[in-house]
Amino acid sequence: MLIVWNLLCGIVLGMLAFSRRFTSYVIGIAGRRPSRLTSEQLGLQAELLVARFFMRRGYSVLGQRERNETAEMDLLLVDHWKRHEEMIVVEIKASRMADALPHRRFTPAKKQRVLLAARLFRRQHHLIDSAVRLELVTVVWGMRGLWPAIRRFPLGTIDDPSI
Repeated sequence: MLIVWNLLCGIVLGMLAFSRRFTSYVIGIAGRRPSRLTSEQLGLQAELLVARFFMRRGYSVLGQRERNETAEMDLLLVDHWKRHEEMIVVEIKASRMADALPHRRFTPAKKQRVLLAARLFRRQHHLIDSAVRLELVTVVWGMRGLWPAIRRFPLGTIDDPSI
């Protein structure tokens, strides 16, 4: 039942996000106002788009923009498809340019801060026994800005010493 609810919510959020971007695009073409988003708006739009992307695939959203002492985690998800449910910490990078490589902005220092934040979150919420996975997701809008490209980069679990 929860997966069906997530799928329905993902579809509704997707239609709302697309209609908002399409309306902004049409008004921008008509010359009434520019359709450029600020970097804060672009990041928020990317986070909503990625949340919808995962919800359509049966994941549940635990939280967005969760902040603690070490860093901010853009998106927290629960993967219901695994035998033992696991939490996923998603870092989102967005760009306007089609030839951009936003995953390069995820530096090793930022990665360490997100790993520390995920470990702290797991300890604070008594999720010591559950697995926590880290993923990087990039969103790149093309020249027209209507159909963004979403790419996932799995980075491993937070207990893995290689990450």
